[in-house]
Amino acid sequence: MKVRVLLIMLFFSSGIVHAQNFEDGFEDGDFSENPAWSGTTTKFVVDEDNSNFLIRLNDTQADTAFLSTPSTEIVGFWEFFVQIDGSAPSNTNRAEIYLMSDRMDLNGAVNGYILRIGETGDDVFSVIRVDAGQQSEIILSDTTIFQAGGGYRIRVERTALGEWSLQTGVGYNGELKDSGQRAMDATYTSASHFGFRVIYTSSRTDDYYFDFKIKEPPVIIAPFYIDRLVSTDSQRVDLFFSRDVHTPVDAENFELDGDLAPSSVLPLTPNQLQLVFDTPLNSGPHELLIREVQSANLDTSITDTTITFFRFDEYVTGDVMINEFLKDPPSGSGLPEYVELINASSKFLNLKNWQVADNGSNKVISEDDLILHPDSFLVLTPDPDLLAADFGDGYYWKVALPTLNNTSDQIRLFERNGLLVDSLAYNSDWGGVDVALERRSVFVSSTLQANWGDSPNEIGTPGNRNEIETDTTSPFIEDIDIPANNRINVIFSEEIDLNTATDPVNYQLNGGEIAADITVIANTVSLLLEVPLMDGVTSDLLVSGVVDYFGNRMQQEIIPITYYKFGVAIRNEVVINEFMYLRADEDTPEFVELLNNTSKNFDLSGWSLTDGAGNRAYFGSGSILPKSEYFTVTDSELFADEYRGVHYISSFPSLNDRGDAIVLRDHEGAVIDSLFYNEFWGGESGRSVERKDPEAASNDASNWDTSENENGHSVNAKNSVFEPDVAGPRIRFASVSGDSVQVVFSEFVDLSHSSTGININSKTPMLIEFDVESANLVTLQVEEIAKDEPVLLEITALSDIKGNITDRSTTEVAQQIESGKVFINEIMFDPISDPDDNLEDQVEYVELYNAAGHRVSLEGVVIHDKPDENGEIQIIIPDTRYKWIESGGYSVIYASEENMKSEQPVDMDTDPASIPYEDAFSIQVERSSLSLSATEDAVYLANSEGSTIDSVWYDESWHNPNLPSTKGRSLEKINPVGPSNDPGNWGTSTDPSGGSWLIENTLYQRPGAAPEQTGISFSPNPFSPDADGFEDNLFLNYALDASDYLLRVRIFDRYGREVKKLADGDPAGFNGTLIWDGLNEAGKVNRVGIYIVLFEAYNSANNKNLTIRKPVVLARKF
Repeated sequence: MKVRVLLIMLFFSSGIVHAQNFEDGFEDGDFSENPAWSGTTTKFVVDEDNSNFLIRLNDTQADTAFLSTPSTEIVGFWEFFVQIDGSAPSNTNRAEIYLMSDRMDLNGAVNGYILRIGETGDDVFSVIRVDAGQQSEIILSDTTIFQAGGGYRIRVERTALGEWSLQTGVGYNGELKDSGQRAMDATYTSASHFGFRVIYTSSRTDDYYFDFKIKEPPVIIAPFYIDRLVSTDSQRVDLFFSRDVHTPVDAENFELDGDLAPSSVLPLTPNQLQLVFDTPLNSGPHELLIREVQSANLDTSITDTTITFFRFDEYVTGDVMINEFLKDPPSGSGLPEYVELINASSKFLNLKNWQVADNGSNKVISEDDLILHPDSFLVLTPDPDLLAADFGDGYYWKVALPTLNNTSDQIRLFERNGLLVDSLAYNSDWGGVDVALERRSVFVSSTLQANWGDSPNEIGTPGNRNEIETDTTSPFIEDIDIPANNRINVIFSEEIDLNTATDPVNYQLNGGEIAADITVIANTVSLLLEVPLMDGVTSDLLVSGVVDYFGNRMQQEIIPITYYKFGVAIRNEVVINEFMYLRADEDTPEFVELLNNTSKNFDLSGWSLTDGAGNRAYFGSGSILPKSEYFTVTDSELFADEYRGVHYISSFPSLNDRGDAIVLRDHEGAVIDSLFYNEFWGGESGRSVERKDPEAASNDASNWDTSENENGHSVNAKNSVFEPDVAGPRIRFASVSGDSVQVVFSEFVDLSHSSTGININSKTPMLIEFDVESANLVTLQVEEIAKDEPVLLEITALSDIKGNITDRSTTEVAQQIESGKVFINEIMFDPISDPDDNLEDQVEYVELYNAAGHRVSLEGVVIHDKPDENGEIQIIIPDTRYKWIESGGYSVIYASEENMKSEQPVDMDTDPASIPYEDAFSIQVERSSLSLSATEDAVYLANSEGSTIDSVWYDESWHNPNLPSTKGRSLEKINPVGPSNDPGNWGTSTDPSGGSWLIENTLYQRPGAAPEQTGISFSPNPFSPDADGFEDNLFLNYALDASDYLLRVRIFDRYGREVKKLADGDPAGFNGTLIWDGLNEAGKVNRVGIYIVLFEAYNSANNKNLTIRKPVVLARKF
């Protein structure tokens, strides 16, 4: 930023005030003549500055430059202007004015006087004497401090006696101020030149300006104009002028609208004239021609001037209304919000000092006159240009509108005195998302939501007629509410006209007028009845003649109404009776049906349903549940429309497919009914879960079942599975763990009866856990349970929730599964499954055998394959809830995607002779297979903690090699308690069906008794390995005197040839059994005859050996 310093010289001729000694204003744009300047002329140019000419330094590098011109004047005054751009002067950047010089070359040994403009540390103006080119003495200095970038007017005077004085002024025509100093110096009394010299650096090569002829400022005449015009009434117009007016003024000097002259012109004040007209002026625009009015001092006048002004009408209520507004411009459109006003009158209105406001702040529309023409629009917006670019020309007015909230806010309009003109309060129900809201009718209040709607135009119609249609739809009755027996509330589809809504003729009950008093709030008419309604009696309510605010008349409606006298519900008087939680597809509704199982009516208004996550849905006002009726709530509007008595709730809690809670609460939050269901309660895809007995426990899974209705539900009708509970409870399952016994009943039980008795092995246990919310479970503690002995449970006088009693129920308690008690007994790993063979398809299965002397619980058991190299296994987890295996009995785990058994559960206390074996002891895994390999694999049986109970590493070679095909035949264990991984203990089933599912294996053989002393024995002998399932295997039983022997057992034919090796270095133990299936090492059947068994037991540690040879007979049946 540059700073200017200007110097102007004026000279006075003689005496105290003399003529100016030297002048040059450079008006010719040249300094080569008139007068002629000499010196470094190439370093200067003449510039024009606001019609003033200045000589300016014009160089490109640091230097010293000067100009001088002949001048012999030494007495008088020098006046000039100097301006220096940039910073303040210094020793290396300064200017010097040579007032008197004895030579042309100002860089030479000049003798004379100069005015120095500043130096380093001294930014004042000083008059200095110069001797032989050197500044020798400061004659006097001014106190004015030179400011950076300033321009200064300077005047230096010298008398004939050599007295010097100095005056300075700020600016080109600045007022000169005397320094107050006088000094004498008459060393030099002659001069030959006047000039100036500039010393400058490279950064200041064009910053110096000089003018040696000060131009006085022109005389300014104050402007004379009309300051304002006021139409005080219909016949007077006041003119206010900027200066006093010369009076009198002739009325002929004024003409209104081309043909009307005022009857008189009155001077009200020196600068105010009043024009008086005989004819009243119309509202609207007018043109006043002023032919001539002179200023009071006659120095100027106003002539032939036309002024356009408006004569405004007075605003009255209803003239101006809010007609359209955009509160939520479309995202990305860049459009501003706007509010459109409409002048619905024929008046010209002035909106000066009117205000627009939301519910928090007010904004002035205009501080000046703002015309709103008759039947026209004005659009208020913060950015008129954006609206014009999008919607074209219109009457847009820039106003810093209060920001309108997208969801809810107010828009209010006030006239200049603060009186409300129009207002509305909108909310999200009004619409207006990405589009303007347009008013339907100016004859209907702006406060009514029904009078507004989304613009049919893409965004809106600011500045133009609204495109939304006026409401032509007749009102209709949306709902009837009967809060008391003497009051009926009629709820209409929209707000309605008060006059017709309060006319008692428009309401009749059973053909007669009914209303003693009528009140109206918005769209609700409340009828106070002359005669109270009767409880439970249905009457016909006729409503007619009611119109809405748009003048649309309703159609006559006759509506049956019923008044209910409500009771107070206590727990379980209203029950959850049916629910749908597992959808078939996205169109399947979820719902909950309630049943009033009493003779009372209930008002469910404010009641709620809650799920397990705490999500709550409230019932709306007017939700009524009459006695012995149903009430259903749903998440589907279509379902609610399809079925009477089904009610849509938008906040209906989503019911989880795997299980959830459903809790019913009254309006005070008290629990009326509740349940906690899971996937085992029933409810197939698209089918509801129905309650069997409304009087039985809600949270009892046994009281629920899948709907059998063809619609998949029995909503608001008697449940398809309805079955009153008339039977006493049964023992579903009982299992022992440590010193406690858990009992599962077939339904919820009531243990509060004093006659109820519980015994375990004839001893009374301690009740340690029982929850009324899970009342089908009870945990008992016993003092001592003998290991490996049956545990007997007996319960007498057992009651369910309804009071049904079972006199006596007994069962054996299932004990925990253990290794060495339950064995894998049969494996079907290569079943036949051919859809075209007309035979029943087989499934993969694993059969278990219980060798314990008591029942064994199978709850929590799993099967898995062999661990991989990382120890990972593939686990199959069957549903073993309430599953057990009888002592000496079987259970089978099988894979099938189809249900192959009855869904009816088997109670453990059922008479064993009548237990449906297939249902009780088969365990289905819902999958296509158990992933058993058809060649070789491993099957592990493990308990719930992962401990192995038994395992088999089978191979297809374990099958009978003499069969052409073993596909579709299971591997059976010969001795169920024998070694599970001994190939000789397994063989191919001979059952025609391919396996001995849940029955004794076809290959089953009991091993003979072990020798009482050291030795061996055979059973049976002879044996017949003909695959008929009878005595097909030889059991070689042995007994030894020590456990650390190793065995080598071989079989020879009568020629001494070895045909089979049963053991070779195998650990023996004290006793054991080996099995020979009659086959040789090649898998072929040996011939009938006598064979020698060579039994060798050896102990290399003590060289103790035992060798026994004994014959055995292999026979055939004929």
